Amino acid sequence: MQDDHRQDQLYIDFDYLENFVATEELARRENIEAQKPSRVFSTLRNDHKDGHDEPMVTTDGDIIYVPSTSSDAEEKLSKPSQDTGLEPGIGPVDKEHMDPNRFSFFSSAWESTIHAAEFGDLVLPGEDLRGLFTFPRGEPDGVWWLNVNRPTEEEVRTLCKAFGVHPLTIEDITTQEAREKIEIFSSYYFACFRSFNVVQDEDGPDYEPFNIYVLVWREGTLSFSFQPNSHAPKSESELST
Repeated sequence: MQDDHRQDQLYIDFDYLENFVATEELARRENIEAQKPSRVFSTLRNDHKDGHDEPMVTTDGDIIYVPSTSSDAEEKLSKPSQDTGLEPGIGPVDKEHMDPNRFSFFSSAWESTIHAAEFGDLVLPGEDLRGLFTFPRGEPDGVWWLNVNRPTEEEVRTLCKAFGVHPLTIEDITTQEAREKIEIFSSYYFACFRSFNVVQDEDGPDYEPFNIYVLVWREGTLSFSFQPNSHAPKSESELST
């Protein structure tokens, strides 16, 4: 992928990223279609529709009324699922991937940070991925920062591969390496360090540790954390001032 490019400079494989975004979008649409509840057609017979008992003639000529079962079946079909609390045919939603701030992108060319639940949603209408990481002429010293909270393994591997990250670095991130370290590579350096989330408890604040994985190029920064990371928005805000 990068054989034709200098190993000491950042090269982003945008085609690889665009294919990933297209695949993710297709999978999302298919998932939405699969979650749509099946349409239930009620019977057109009046005696079934209003739930009345059905008349039946015995061999002796007597008329008896048998309770209709169709109304019960329709009632069961119309009830929400007891297991999920959702309408029939609707599965549970992955709440982690509904976080609108899971992806955040800062660029010195803009005045604000873009937030999105999925990587492809960072791209504004009418723009493309290349526009995120390029700068207008006359701004050679522009920088960007892409931060991802709670990424999937596929997202980590895709982004790292597109940015030419060394396999050992990818392994450290996907296995959530706990040791703090700094490693120097030809085009970037990799830092793994520990931070803390403050959780308010009855006995006072409690500090929950988590690791942040940061890759730094001259042009920009790519970071991952597998817990909510409140430090990234603050740092991005400071960069924009």
